[in-house]
Amino acid sequence: ADYATVAFSSKKIKVPAGKSVKVTLTFTEPKKGDAKQFPLYSGYVVATPATEGSPSVHVPYIGLKGKFTIRVFNPTTKKFLGYVVSGFNGAALFPTGRQSNLDNDGNPSSVLFDWHGQVLESEDPTAKPIQLPAGKYQLVVASQRKLSKGAYPADYEIFDMGSFNVIA
Repeated sequence: ADYATVAFSSKKIKVPAGKSVKVTLTFTEPKKGDAKQFPLYSGYVVATPATEGSPSVHVPYIGLKGKFTIRVFNPTTKKFLGYVVSGFNGAALFPTGRQSNLDNDGNPSSVLFDWHGQVLESEDPTAKPIQLPAGKYQLVVASQRKLSKGAYPADYEIFDMGSFNVIA
């Protein structure tokens, strides 16, 4: 049972034709799975209409158990360049843990982030971001192994999310 527990803000909703209704889902990571082994968990949520014969909607989710960071790495120089930041309220993913999915009032929120090629050079989320120069970079999710000293990359489990180009 390596799937998240999902709580809904409402058990039933009624959506008038042509309208929308906000429903908040709160995910709790699974109890199984060891964070030091970098376990991903995933699944989907099904919205089932009350009208017989209407199609159900399946919405996928994915999560990572434990503390992690999203880092930018230069594959040519083999150097860590910084942590991903966003133009929306500073750090998109804080280098010391998960991105808060709460709005300014503490309510669960889903926000899309736009990224302008900026990184934080340190783990201080209040630091001023720097702009990456034009070039090819690698995006990785890194999770520090328990009881390690934190030397990157030796003490981390790393998931390569692929390469990207910054164009000046």
